[in-house]
Amino acid sequence: MTLTNLLEFQLLTYKNFDVTIYEVGQVLFILGVTRLLTFLIRTALNRAVLRRRIERGSAYALGQIITYVVWTLSGLFTLDFIGVQITVILASSTALFVGLGLGLQDTFKDFIAGIVLLECGLANPNVIQDPGPSVQFRDFGSSALAIRLYFFTTQLFLIEFVKSDLRFAIDEAFRKHGITIAFPQMDVWIKEAPKS
Repeated sequence: MTLTNLLEFQLLTYKNFDVTIYEVGQVLFILGVTRLLTFLIRTALNRAVLRRRIERGSAYALGQIITYVVWTLSGLFTLDFIGVQITVILASSTALFVGLGLGLQDTFKDFIAGIVLLECGLANPNVIQDPGPSVQFRDFGSSALAIRLYFFTTQLFLIEFVKSDLRFAIDEAFRKHGITIAFPQMDVWIKEAPKS
C-alpha cells in the first residue's frame, strides 16, 4: 500500500459524503494552526499589557473577541474544506443573523459593562491579581441588571476606601463608554381638589 493509497483510504462513507485519512489530517492541521494562532495573539496581548501599551481588561476583552472570531472562521473554513457548502448555510441564515444582532444589542452593552467592571478591578493597585477579580451577573432588577464585581485585597482595614475607589472608577468608566444606569421612573398624577 502506497502513501497515496493510505491517505485516500475512506474512513467513513455516507451517501455522497466521504471522509478520508487525508481530510482528517487536514482538519486536525487547521484546528492546530487555529489554536497556535489564538495562543500567539493572547501572548502578544499579554506582552502589550506588561509594556503598559494596553489595559489588562481591554486586552482580555479583545483577546476573547479575537478568539471567538478566529475559531468561527476556522470552523467555517473546515466545513468548507470537507465539502459542506457554507454559502448555502450563510445565505439561508442571514435573516437570523440580522434578528440576532438586533436582539443582542442590549446583551452586548451588558457585556461591555461587565468588561468595564473587570477593567476597573484589574487597574486598582489594592486589588490582588492572583486570584484576579471576577464579574458575575447576579440577577434581573426592576430597572437594572445586577452585576457584581468580586475581588481580593490585603487592605483589610481600608476595605471601604478600596470599594469607594472602585465605585468612582466604575462610574467614570461607564461615563467614558456611554453606559447609562437606568433609574426607576414614576409618574405622579395630581388630582385637583373639587371647586366649591
